[in-house]
Amino acid sequence: TQTESAGLSTEVRDSLNYIRIAAAGTSALSGNDPIIKFRFAPKNAVAHGDSLKIDLRYLNFNEPSPTVPTTTAIPGLITIQRINPPGAITLSSPSDNFSEADTSITFEWVEDAEADEYRIQLSTDDQFSTTLYNEVVSQSMIQLGSLDFSTTYYWRVLGINQGGEGAWSDVYSFTTFDGLPAIVSLLSPQDGESEVEINTDLTWNSAALADEYVLQLSTESDFSTFVKDSSAIADTSISVALDYETQYFWRVQAMNAQGDSPDWSQTFDFTTKEKVNQPPAIVNPLGAITLDEDFGKATAAVFDSVFSDPEGEALTYEIIEFDSSLFTASLNVDTLILSSLQDEYGSGMVVVKATDIENGEIMDTLLVEITSVNDLPEFTQIPDTLKFRNDEDFTLQLDTSITDVEDLLDDFTIEAEADPADIGVSYDADNYIVTLSSPGFSGEGTLTITVTDSDGGEVSVSIVVVVELSTSNELAGDIPDHFDLLQNYPNPFNPATQIRFDLPEATEVKIEVFSMLGQKVTTLANKRFTAGKHRVQFEAGALSSGMYIYRIQ
Repeated sequence: TQTESAGLSTEVRDSLNYIRIAAAGTSALSGNDPIIKFRFAPKNAVAHGDSLKIDLRYLNFNEPSPTVPTTTAIPGLITIQRINPPGAITLSSPSDNFSEADTSITFEWVEDAEADEYRIQLSTDDQFSTTLYNEVVSQSMIQLGSLDFSTTYYWRVLGINQGGEGAWSDVYSFTTFDGLPAIVSLLSPQDGESEVEINTDLTWNSAALADEYVLQLSTESDFSTFVKDSSAIADTSISVALDYETQYFWRVQAMNAQGDSPDWSQTFDFTTKEKVNQPPAIVNPLGAITLDEDFGKATAAVFDSVFSDPEGEALTYEIIEFDSSLFTASLNVDTLILSSLQDEYGSGMVVVKATDIENGEIMDTLLVEITSVNDLPEFTQIPDTLKFRNDEDFTLQLDTSITDVEDLLDDFTIEAEADPADIGVSYDADNYIVTLSSPGFSGEGTLTITVTDSDGGEVSVSIVVVVELSTSNELAGDIPDHFDLLQNYPNPFNPATQIRFDLPEATEVKIEVFSMLGQKVTTLANKRFTAGKHRVQFEAGALSSGMYIYRIQ
């Protein structure tokens, strides 16, 4: 049961017909197990069951102590017995039909107790007419490398002992993966190319076995910094936006499920072109705009929708000229604003310039049409109130009171009417004079003057008319000999009635009207009257229907 590592050594001497074996153990011997086993191989042909006598002549032990040797002669007999080869080996790994195998792979099978060693064969032919590997190994596993990519292999194993080679195992197959992609070759821009557009495509050739690509773009030849570092690119090109007059370096590496290509592509460098400024462009011309006379303010254009810079630069705007006799033009950042001039109309234009940061410029013109709008006549210096006595006429001169920017005074049609109708009104068209008279009425009324211009434009003004009673005796006849307040007439009335009173002498008179609840409604008179018979008018058009009381004081 001792092993060779424990100190076993043998010496063979055929000529003296004996074998001397010396052994030393590291621990004491004990138990009933065999101490030494001998195995003999015949030199000549023997048959199963043949015997050969052998004597174990000396067996010396140093046990139980080195000073007490034991010598025992043991007779023996060698019997010839056939040793059978091992049975079929069971394969483990790689399993049958295994795919995506590495090109360096470990083969394993189940260890057989009857096998002393194993023969393994590897072939690309399932009949093993040729073999890539055909060797005997002592272990139940072996690692082989340097296999080809995308290749199907077949393998089998048999066991070997002194009885010979056993039967082959089942044949297993496996297929290696496709392999790492090839190194990429770049196409364009070519190495050292100049005058490259700032918006360009980087393109390369498709690499064998590549699923996707990694691209690095830098302004440094050692790629210490990146302008672009893109992975998982499925195509063989990528669009990039670059700066003018700049040297760039770029490279590409292929990838697949097994890993990266063995190395990056060659590094190419190129230089972009010098910048040549492209001036702004007109994308939506200003065209024309039509406005009414006296339009006030109007947004004529928003320049960001009119001009565009091909390089995306910011633009500034300037008004070059405009027809200042028709309107004014101003800018609010990128917006053109027009403002009207009083009563001006006609055709004009605005010229605008757009400039980029490199002073590239372009101009466009906006045509402006301002259409005439009828201006209504205007009243100037018209009094709010006219006051006169009922025993006189009142005249109103209109020749300096009506103006129109488009028409002369002779172009007007002027009408005048008074309310109530007790106030008489006439108009002298030749002299532009309105005459009022009210011999039978005193109180308030309204004078309405309507002016129509040559285009049919009409404007009116209303003036309050106050007709006062004359301080002279208003009614013919003798002077009364006593104070008297007479019944109003008509009564009932709608909407006005006359209230008469007699004064034997000149005096201050106050006449008031009250409702039936005692609330004062109005004061009809509050002044000095001469001796005589008088009357005042009570206008009740704005009052509710009912009974009213008046008194004199």
